[in-house]
Amino acid sequence: DAHPAMQRVATGGVSVALEVWEVPAAGLAQVLLQEPPGLCVGKVQLIDGDEVLGVLGEAILCDGQREITSFGGWRSYRKATKNDC
Repeated sequence: DAHPAMQRVATGGVSVALEVWEVPAAGLAQVLLQEPPGLCVGKVQLIDGDEVLGVLGEAILCDGQREITSFGGWRSYRKATKNDC
């Protein structure tokens, strides 16, 4: 529950709420250095079809972890489970 991660899929993806930030390259490197192994930069497709760079989770990081897609996003998940975290 400390590090949410999305995984890129070829088919069957769903919409989730996310935040788009403008981060300079040096800032992105700093963010990634603070994250656990298994988080990486990848393309995320927005609902309008545009693609942006985002932080994704490699399968090895996500295997066996809680699946929260049905909540519609990290903030909704945290709000729904505020007593569990």
